[in-house]
Amino acid sequence: MKSRLSRGIVKGCQGTMSRGRCQGTMSRDGSFDISPDISPFFIIILHRGGLMPRKARILSESEVYHVMLRGNERKDIFLEEENKQRIIDTLLEKRKKSGFSLYAYCVMNNHAHFIIRTKDEPISIVFKRIGTSYAYYYNNKHNRVGHVFQDRFKSENIADDKYLITAVRYIHNNPVKARICQSAMNYKWSSIDLYLNYEKGLLLLPEISDVLSIFSDDISIAKTKFIEFMHITLRKNT
Repeated sequence: MKSRLSRGIVKGCQGTMSRGRCQGTMSRDGSFDISPDISPFFIIILHRGGLMPRKARILSESEVYHVMLRGNERKDIFLEEENKQRIIDTLLEKRKKSGFSLYAYCVMNNHAHFIIRTKDEPISIVFKRIGTSYAYYYNNKHNRVGHVFQDRFKSENIADDKYLITAVRYIHNNPVKARICQSAMNYKWSSIDLYLNYEKGLLLLPEISDVLSIFSDDISIAKTKFIEFMHITLRKNT
């Protein structure tokens, strides 16, 4: 990226941590290096032999976040194509008003993933705008009242370029992991097509060039390496 993110490590752990596909290894300096295949929401941080209690949201120094919105009671709030298109349109609309950068997104039936970089407004305000707008649409469409989303949105701070491209790969492969499709490239409701069709993607989300530039300053080489990077996970998930 044009403005490189600082290196992110999880400190204060001992030994090796794993859960499913998520693994990390303790280095000699006491830092904990995270595997590039880790899912950001599967990280468990151990503190004095137990799980850390829930705390107030910690703001990212890089201002880059992996965010997840989930339907209340895990309901399929994005089941219909109209629903999926609406949350994407809402995201793009609020992006213009709030000034955040959108690096990737993927909308599933009962949850959605986004990678954003905040600018003019804090992340809490950004997703309050997005959540309120979609909830109003959804309740009005289905003639209902009450909460649409489960609890507050989840967010994971992204501290460096390696973590960023790993998160981009992870969310684009969500449909593959859920066995909805065999290739992330075949899923309609994510930003993967914007990366593969770069000229089209650049018009809608110019900031995707920041992600591709991590692979190479030459766009042709960057696209090739990006596709190869995606294929690594696709083979593992099928």
